[in-house]
Amino acid sequence: MRKRNFSDNITEVQRWKNLYACYRNRRSVIGTIINYSQYFGFTVDIDGISAKMSIGELSYWRNEEPEKFVGNNFSFIITEIDTYKKTLSVSRKKLVSNAKAGDILNGFIIDIEDNFITVDVGFACRILKRNLRDYFVKSIDDHFKFYTPIKLVLLNDFERLKYTFASTKESDIWNSIKEKYREKNIVSASILSISDTGLMLDVDDIVKAFVYKTNLSEELTIRLSEGCLSIGEYIDVAISKHKDERHTVECSVRLLDKIKSQEMVNTFNAISQRGYVYEAEIIEIQKKYAKIRLGEYEGYIEKDSVSWNDIEEIEDILYVGQIVNVVYLADNQDKLTFGIKQLNPQPYDETLYNLDLMGLLSLANVPTTDFIGIARNYGKYTFIEELYSCGEIEGKLLVDPFYGYNLRAIVVNADNVDAGKYYKIKLTNLPPKNRRIERNQLFQFQCKIIEEVENPYNKDIDAAFQRNLGNPTSNKRDARLLKEIADVHSSKDRMFYELIQNADDAAPQKDGVSINSFTTGDYLVFCHDGFSFDRYDFEAITSAAVGTKKANENKTGYKGIGFKSVFRDSNRVYISTNGYKFKFDKEDKQFCTFDSFYRKYKLIRTEDDWNWFCSQHLSVKKDFDGVNDIPWQLEPIHISEFPIELGSSFAKSNVSIAIRLEEKNIEGDSGYKAVIDSIFDNPKFMLFLRKTDRIRFNTRTISRELNGGIITLKNSFAQKKVERYERFDFAAGVSNEIFEKENLPIRIKIEKREDSGNILKALFVDLEGEQIENIPMKIAISSSTELSFAIPVNEDGSISILENNTISMFAFLPTLVKDFVFPFYINANFILDPPRQRVLGDSAWNLYLFKVLAEKIVDWSIYLSKRNDRNALNILPYKKFDESSSDISLLAKSFNEAYLSAILNKAFILNEDGEFAKQESIIIDKSGLSDKISHEAFYKILGTCKRLVSSALDSKILNKPLFSGIESIKDEYILNRLEKEIDIKALHDELNEDDFNSLLCWLSKFPDLSNDIINNLPCFSDGENIWSFNELDADNFIILTDKTAPMKHVLQKIGFDVYENICPILFDFSFPSEKDVFSQINRRIDANVDIRLTAKDKLALFKLFLSFDGISEGTCSKIKLFKNVYGVAKPLDEMLVYRDDAPEWLYPYMICSEESLEELQGLLINSDDEFDKVVWPNINDIDVSPVEIIKRYSLEGREIRNFIDRYNSNEDLEVLLPVIVGSGKETETYFVNKVTRIDLHDGEVYTKDSFTYKTLQLVLTNFEQPSEFSKRIFYNNICITEFTVKDEVICKYYENGAEKKARMSLAKLLPQYQNQSGTIEKIKSLFDDKKGLDKFFDAKVKSISDINEELNKHLNIPLSYFSQWRNGSGNAQQYLFATYFRRSIKNWNNAYVPKIVLEDESDDFVRELMDFLYENEVTIATSPFTYHIGRYFYNKSLKNDFVLTEECVLETIENWANSEEKRKWLSTNGVLNKNSQAIRFRILFCENKRVDFLSNLSDTDVFAALTFFSNEKRMNYPFVGENQIEVLQNINSRKNSPIIERLDIDILCSNSQEWNTSEYTQWKLDHSLSIHLFKGEMLRYLEHNGRRLTIFNEGNYWYDRVKQNLYVNSLCNIDDLLFEIAREGKSGLDLDDYQELCRKGKISVSEETIKAKDKKIAYLEQEIERLKAIEQNFYSEVENHGIKYNRGNLPPEQRKQVNLEACEQAYNYLNDIDGYDCSEWNYSTDGRVVKSVLFNGHKIVVVITSSGGGYIHLNPYAFAQLMENPENLLINVCGNNVRTYSFKELFEENQDVNLIFDSKVVTPENFAELANRFLTSERTCFVIANPNYSASDEIKGFGLNEKMEGGKVITFSFDDQIW
Repeated sequence: MRKRNFSDNITEVQRWKNLYACYRNRRSVIGTIINYSQYFGFTVDIDGISAKMSIGELSYWRNEEPEKFVGNNFSFIITEIDTYKKTLSVSRKKLVSNAKAGDILNGFIIDIEDNFITVDVGFACRILKRNLRDYFVKSIDDHFKFYTPIKLVLLNDFERLKYTFASTKESDIWNSIKEKYREKNIVSASILSISDTGLMLDVDDIVKAFVYKTNLSEELTIRLSEGCLSIGEYIDVAISKHKDERHTVECSVRLLDKIKSQEMVNTFNAISQRGYVYEAEIIEIQKKYAKIRLGEYEGYIEKDSVSWNDIEEIEDILYVGQIVNVVYLADNQDKLTFGIKQLNPQPYDETLYNLDLMGLLSLANVPTTDFIGIARNYGKYTFIEELYSCGEIEGKLLVDPFYGYNLRAIVVNADNVDAGKYYKIKLTNLPPKNRRIERNQLFQFQCKIIEEVENPYNKDIDAAFQRNLGNPTSNKRDARLLKEIADVHSSKDRMFYELIQNADDAAPQKDGVSINSFTTGDYLVFCHDGFSFDRYDFEAITSAAVGTKKANENKTGYKGIGFKSVFRDSNRVYISTNGYKFKFDKEDKQFCTFDSFYRKYKLIRTEDDWNWFCSQHLSVKKDFDGVNDIPWQLEPIHISEFPIELGSSFAKSNVSIAIRLEEKNIEGDSGYKAVIDSIFDNPKFMLFLRKTDRIRFNTRTISRELNGGIITLKNSFAQKKVERYERFDFAAGVSNEIFEKENLPIRIKIEKREDSGNILKALFVDLEGEQIENIPMKIAISSSTELSFAIPVNEDGSISILENNTISMFAFLPTLVKDFVFPFYINANFILDPPRQRVLGDSAWNLYLFKVLAEKIVDWSIYLSKRNDRNALNILPYKKFDESSSDISLLAKSFNEAYLSAILNKAFILNEDGEFAKQESIIIDKSGLSDKISHEAFYKILGTCKRLVSSALDSKILNKPLFSGIESIKDEYILNRLEKEIDIKALHDELNEDDFNSLLCWLSKFPDLSNDIINNLPCFSDGENIWSFNELDADNFIILTDKTAPMKHVLQKIGFDVYENICPILFDFSFPSEKDVFSQINRRIDANVDIRLTAKDKLALFKLFLSFDGISEGTCSKIKLFKNVYGVAKPLDEMLVYRDDAPEWLYPYMICSEESLEELQGLLINSDDEFDKVVWPNINDIDVSPVEIIKRYSLEGREIRNFIDRYNSNEDLEVLLPVIVGSGKETETYFVNKVTRIDLHDGEVYTKDSFTYKTLQLVLTNFEQPSEFSKRIFYNNICITEFTVKDEVICKYYENGAEKKARMSLAKLLPQYQNQSGTIEKIKSLFDDKKGLDKFFDAKVKSISDINEELNKHLNIPLSYFSQWRNGSGNAQQYLFATYFRRSIKNWNNAYVPKIVLEDESDDFVRELMDFLYENEVTIATSPFTYHIGRYFYNKSLKNDFVLTEECVLETIENWANSEEKRKWLSTNGVLNKNSQAIRFRILFCENKRVDFLSNLSDTDVFAALTFFSNEKRMNYPFVGENQIEVLQNINSRKNSPIIERLDIDILCSNSQEWNTSEYTQWKLDHSLSIHLFKGEMLRYLEHNGRRLTIFNEGNYWYDRVKQNLYVNSLCNIDDLLFEIAREGKSGLDLDDYQELCRKGKISVSEETIKAKDKKIAYLEQEIERLKAIEQNFYSEVENHGIKYNRGNLPPEQRKQVNLEACEQAYNYLNDIDGYDCSEWNYSTDGRVVKSVLFNGHKIVVVITSSGGGYIHLNPYAFAQLMENPENLLINVCGNNVRTYSFKELFEENQDVNLIFDSKVVTPENFAELANRFLTSERTCFVIANPNYSASDEIKGFGLNEKMEGGKVITFSFDDQIW
């Protein structure tokens, strides 16, 4: 069973959360019962948190000794938990309430009988003897112990009130485990221990299981290696294997994942089919597969399903977080497999496979068969790689033009080819077509070797280095130029962009470029899979300004110049690309001096050459500034190895660049890492790259897909992982005709053409023919240039306008142009400034592009409008660009002019009729009216032929001032026409009803609409005609509403004209509000009292008022519409509900019966409010007695207090007394407080009916301190507060640091205070009833010191010394106070504090004392009151059958303790009862039951019990019970034990006879000692208080020194016994006497000889034991089931079994010791040298021996294993005893170590080697057995194997009978 529930390193808050989860999921918890109380139940510790469990929750079985469960671990279920209050309740029995047969449970043995045991598992289980073990159990006690844990399996279901039968057989339990925890079952398990090999788990507190490290999931394996797994942590596992031989269970997390995966596969297959395409996210990439997520499912893409081409790493194609389309291929047992390549076409058009060798080479743009390459072996094949063309076409690489792979050729005959060398080859043939198609490999070549040659790549590197050595002057200039270039490319982001641009330009035809960049140590590494550098690329980057891209329109940059930006912060750059391996290194030593660098010039061969060279460059040499005068950035240095920190895969990419920037420049907020991360934060930088598909930096990846004009950017890191953009491309013509037409000052000068007419070389020149340097040649040779727009796309395909965009211009990569901002992205061949961060404002080419750009934007808008894209117009710029800045003035002007012309002259606006129109034919409705009415009606109101913009488009941008040609229709224009130009009535007739009502609706939005419009709207009908507001009679009309319409006839009765508003819109006609209508009607009612309305009319009108806004129910209730009983109109809120039994004086306030309608009942005053709303407000007008009113309305509380407030004198208040008494505390108190004074006078009598008596009784009833009222009571004009003293005395003291208080009575302490002065009695005599009057006399507190002083005087107590309390001298409280004062106040002790003899005091005294102690909860042991009376309580007992009379408390105390509470109080103060351990001990002794807690009892308790045992008359002596004897022996063994151990001399003497042999008779003549024979051991007994407690036999002899009698056991060998007595020499017999008595005439041996032989015997015994140990080295003696296995007679099979059992004993022994993990130890197969045991997490070696003798024998292998590690362990098994030893214990601390050799095995040479090894070692020798020595013969020489019997010699055979 596990010991913890949760990991020990979690917080307490987390533990409570985990416990709550267990409670919610009904998961069991493990806890330790740490305390038991018969009153409060159990306290359980659960991982350090205390829980409560009542005794009834322990088990369904009633346990007699629940305290036995304390200290043990059990499983519990949580029944209640409050994580806020931190309370927890658990139950053990509820965990097993539904237990069934076959369940495995942990139990606790509570009873052991002869044929069964009883186990509590939460209920009682009975295990019969036959079900205990798999073998026969002879005695249950030998195998099971009381109150120990045990595991069992139920044989039948649990039923309450019955025994449930169970089994503890290992086989039964194991079979149940296998049944319950079947293979592939999934379980949740808690980690028990952690080792290097795996985890030991606990499953359901039943099964220990092991999961090997190899069977953990990858996540758990990592956590295990990092030490992040914790003991107590839960993991889910699947059962993987049952090991029957060891009864162990193995689990697997990998199997669990497999099972779950299979379930997922089945579920997926139910809803999918092969071939279905899904969108998925890459969530993990491994070497052989990529893992994906599709919603709730997970699947795999195998490596060969990623791409048609061979790939080295999946990460070259995919990245984590990428969103990809996949096709479902199949389910492979437990996983779903998908593919990507299946969605893409085959890599090559099948027709290409028809090309011959030269056709393929021409396709690769290297039409030659001659190449140089390096030989490399792959298995049995040899390939030539890094193919470099030679001959007529030199320096080109043989590369797959479609995918950029560096191609290779297989050598047909490679017999003489050495790997690693370069060879010139000739391509000879192609493999068969079908084989190449099958492998998807178009380019496969065969070759033959021509000759071995030099490395061509190194030759190029050397040539490039030499290139600059001949001209120091040019070098100095180039060095300055390169520094300027680096300074120009000054930003970190631009450097990264340059590297991206170079990679983008290296893309093959079909496949895009993938870039992988990362930081490592001091380096920024940049790798890509585009084309490797050929010789021309290499020359470009090693020259100052030459590039290879100028004449290629499909390339963006200029390899060479841009690349120089990498040297901005770097002094060393490494490059690996195909065969080129080199570096640029500013710190290279050859750049330090002029000589060291230029001496390497190839033309300098002699000293004369050098002198001449120096003379030509004297000035440069003189001013030489080291590396600053050398263009080291152009000087490649060949290397064979790259820095280790770049990694082994650095050179695998087609192009790999490592820039050493130093860590300080890489890390930090402004370092390269942060800058590149900021670039990645905005993936849009990839929008216009030509061929780059993916870029990765460290762990972040961005990919780009282009599909039908849609660019999809995906990333692995942002919350939004996918962004989509639509790209639009436009062509702008490039020709001199166009430039002339546009009046641009540039022309194209053609310098070279092909025969076909294609331009090979052309330049841009100005009108004077001078070359324009900054316009690339690639533009000049093209007939057009491309402009591209990109804009975000929504899910529905519509575009989304950029908002707050600051950068929108690209030159294939982002620029920083902020002067020209567009709502989309633009890309073109802009001419940039040197760092390529600005568009040059004075470039004629840029002016042309901006002009074209302006026109293309308008064309693009038209295109978008045609497809009804809502944002088609919003892409248009809505304001001109600023022309004031000189830098951009020309550009802005060029764009503005072209743009304004386009939007003015082009019909670019789509109107409602579906036609494109110019601005002048468009109107924009800013009024919103066109959205309300039909367009025909709208155009009619406006009187126009222009048309609105199509509603499919968002036209808000046309409101901008730039589009001034568009007419805007505003509210004012329409309102003006309606007010001044349009006849509204005529318009009403022309428009249909919907349009006119919509017009009215539109008009309603104007809160200040002109009255000229409103008042002329035809909106009101009287049922016959329609009227405008201006036509109504303003003095006498009401416009009907939904509320007033039903009241039309009532309103007409009152005299109003009514109209209906037929207008669907509520205009502000200045109608009166409902509040005004209410006032208008109310005035009519008040003015015309003769209005004849029925009760029903009144009710309807009243309801109408209630429905009006702003008119409350209270307002309506104040209308004088209804009448009272007398016919007077009164408001409703002043009248009562009518009732027949009302008194007449209420009629003025009651509604008349005919108008007391049911609907009005809630508005009238009901009977409950009658007093508050009618009677009390009119109380002054109602002539009724207040008592009558109070009684009529059952007034109380506040209402009565209101009447009290109306009176001030006692005479007036007296009227209210009949209703005051019994009205409640608050009212009675209020009444009393109204009484300011009560006067008492002599001679008056105050009866119970008097005002004074009743008032005082009210005070007594309601005042906690009636004395507070005493200051208002005067006796003969004297306040009675002058006459009182307080009786309570408080005694304070401290107990355990806390203050306590005890209360006494002053009257008890000082009787003189029992009678106050006669005044108090006189006052009380004035009253007939004096009950409670004493409380008016407030007590003054009397100090403790004053009380002590007066008490001393009263009792004549001495001031200091006071040792004894005299019997009857005072009462109990006086004694206790005197003791308290001296102990607590004075801090006196001993004789200064009076002792007392309670036996001599009266029963009343004792009872008073006990009452005081009990009521004040006094702790007798520590309180100052009980200083001398503790002896009457401690170790005293209440009467029971197991104590003596003198052990009982006083009888008076016994009688006083007449309740359970008092007896409990006595128990807490040391008084014993039957539940006390001391009394339970006596009970168990008397019942002859085992006392498990005997060692816990003190000597005092034990010796007191002994007195009881020896004095109790009911006892049967002597005690004969086994447990009784054990107890008495324990008492006897205690120090100062009162038990006396005696010999029963009388029986010994009467039952013995003197020895009668001839030898003794002869010897007796000369000796006074007598020898007597007693049949058996000596009879002894234990005695206490003269009582024989028990009798026993012990000892074979006893010597009576007084009488000189020696008594011996005649059943022993007399000779041997007398020899033992003689050797001891303490019983009057010496060795001479023994010789004479026993050996004379038999054998003659001197004393010296005997001693010598004794010594020799001891040695021989030791030697025999050693020899036995040698033989027993591998076959130890094992005692089991009563059979003794001896080493000499065991057959091989039995010997093997003995060894196996020894290993099992060792395994069980070590497995129970903390720190040792034996989960990997298979004791049945691992032998006796075990290497799989873990100690504290690391492996040790364990050696098992089974030696029972004095020596332990180890073979050399075992000995060597023990020596290797001081923690290695030797386990020695001897019978049932197991002991462990370390190497140090066995050998370093043992000076005598023997080494035994077998001369048949060990050669003489080995002996000689050992002898030489230990030649100088002290106390080291070789011991060889003496061939002539016989231990048997030597023993026989002592004569010990012979015995004289009647003169006949009997000889024993040696071995069998000696041993």
